[in-house]
Amino acid sequence: ANSAQGSAFAPTTFSSPIVDSLWVNFPGPLGAPRERGSEMLREPTRKRLRKGPGPRLVVSVALPSGRPLLERAEVGLYDDVRALLQLARRTLGRPLSALVSPRGERLIAGTSLARVGVVDSDVLTVVVAPLMCIYATDSVFAAVKSDGTVVEWGEQSCGGSDAVHESLNNGGVSQIFSTDKAFAALKTNGSVVTWGSHARGGDSSAVRDQLAAGVRHVASSRRGAFAALKFDGSLVLWGQHPAPRDRRGFLEKVARGVQRVYATHEGTFAAIQSDGRAVIDVGSGDDRVRESLQEQLGKDVRKICCTLGASAALRIGGGVFTWGDPESGGNSDSVRDELVGVQRISASDSAFCALRADGSLVTWGASGRGGDSSAVKLQQVEYVCATFGAFAALTKHGSVVTWGCRGQGGDSSDVQEQISKDVQRLYSTRGAFAAVRSDGSVVTWGSQNWGGDCEAVRDHLSSGVRQIFSTDYAFAAVKQDGSVITWGNEKR
Repeated sequence: ANSAQGSAFAPTTFSSPIVDSLWVNFPGPLGAPRERGSEMLREPTRKRLRKGPGPRLVVSVALPSGRPLLERAEVGLYDDVRALLQLARRTLGRPLSALVSPRGERLIAGTSLARVGVVDSDVLTVVVAPLMCIYATDSVFAAVKSDGTVVEWGEQSCGGSDAVHESLNNGGVSQIFSTDKAFAALKTNGSVVTWGSHARGGDSSAVRDQLAAGVRHVASSRRGAFAALKFDGSLVLWGQHPAPRDRRGFLEKVARGVQRVYATHEGTFAAIQSDGRAVIDVGSGDDRVRESLQEQLGKDVRKICCTLGASAALRIGGGVFTWGDPESGGNSDSVRDELVGVQRISASDSAFCALRADGSLVTWGASGRGGDSSAVKLQQVEYVCATFGAFAALTKHGSVVTWGCRGQGGDSSDVQEQISKDVQRLYSTRGAFAAVRSDGSVVTWGSQNWGGDCEAVRDHLSSGVRQIFSTDYAFAAVKQDGSVITWGNEKR
């Protein structure tokens, strides 16, 4: 839940499948460089380590999602792995646990790059050290502690066998991903542990051997499915699927060479291969539908965002392609000419909002769910957050503008004075927003049942709040002293 977060159409509750690491709920919120309201990483950098004896080589370092961190760093063949790890750590701005080779082997600090088999033009992957980061299903929080162990709370425990709990208690968890009813924990050794509703992705026993090692990233959908991307470019799928018999055909098409993976509104996945080509698993199993979509998507998909009934693909060049239910944003013909220079897409349950490079916004989909923003002035926007029925835009001046369903945060008139300036970050549940101001205080609005009323903990939220996470129904704020303050639906 983050980041983002993450995850796809809704609030920042779900670990989004998305990914370049600006969009995934990558556990970087506690230390990574940021702009207002977003988990913005520094641009990939080109560095040269201090020259040592022996031949030189050029390597790159990427985050698990595939996003570049260091591009073509010049290093000595006999340099220590630790030196490159420290350079990556300084660039990212937060602790890192290890570097992993293109073959999925963990590189041991204290040994030379030559000894561990690094060669010229290798792309290494970093393992991010766990901090206090919180993730969520629709009603359960799961926190990764600094020692890599996991603690959860909420409506009810997500369950899990003794073996699962033993694995989580042993530490080593670097990141957690979630569907609406299940969790998947990615560990630093490349294995994945799952728990929660068996029907919604909590049972991975059928693919246990494939998840035992070599996993670099996990994508998830709200409809109960997970996809693990491995270092060898293959995918492992488990959980809910609208057409289970068609899943095998999709996997055969993406047996190798997958670089990124995204969830679609159908609860299936789209895989982007090394040549940039998109391969889509459509819920209907209709090959003609799949081939038509793949042809229209082309080879330049950067990210996919979803409402409940439609998907929107953001192209590398800033264009947008949509498909699915027209009433849920699947038809963007009315704003086609405006969808240029798009940098990010957000979504409610039935509408999309595109943030353009010039700070303007374009909305489409169900008008009562945020698809119509004509009543508000939207300029110099830096970040957009969504509930199920409304949007909130944070401007570069620190003010917040809202629109959409009044009962789900679209009406912020009661707190307008408090959010007219000095807001730094925005978060959301299914029906409420929370804003963190520059003094570390929190302002909330929207449905009381979904966290819009923080009166019971207001004194605790008056200062020192560092980060907020959410389920569909509740918020959890992490303070500077490491304490966690929760409010919203008590049962969720």
